Amino acid sequence: MSQKISFSMNALSHLRCDEVFERLTSTAGNATVNGVRVLSSRHVSGSKETADLTTVVRVAYGVFDYEHVETLLRYDRPNGLTVELRPLRMTRYNPRERLPPVGSEYPGDPDKAFHRMFGKNPQPLRFDFDLSEEENRTHITVSATQSSDGMGWLNRFLWKRSIQKQLRALIAVATDTR
Repeated sequence: MSQKISFSMNALSHLRCDEVFERLTSTAGNATVNGVRVLSSRHVSGSKETADLTTVVRVAYGVFDYEHVETLLRYDRPNGLTVELRPLRMTRYNPRERLPPVGSEYPGDPDKAFHRMFGKNPQPLRFDFDLSEEENRTHITVSATQSSDGMGWLNRFLWKRSIQKQLRALIAVATDTR
């Protein structure tokens, strides 16, 4: 039986609902999000501003490059959106693109590192953003949900802390409190 783990955060923004929505949808192409450098994104299918848009995103992840598939499941402007992130793979970084972090040793096989991080059968991470306007402010609810299948106890333990950090960063972008 599949078990889900989830976490939600709420926030208020002085911005209007459509401005918050615009900030959330524009973060995907930023060069740095939450301290993670986006190296590239490649359109796979669907069209912009539709619920079938799929993109492969590659980010700098220590001495590796990490790729995941981002799928837009719900696009309800300006009331919210749902995005699914599915881990794809880790590859060796390209020294022509960037330098490795200071003091980093090359840890070996990227496939082993990927499986250690995400398990043998990586589960998608789903972000739900719900926005509602109340008296010239926007109420934001962001929740993250993921199946715990294949996760070790340590990953389950660390998951909430990691997700809290990601959600805080997303809310900071949406509320202009960076």
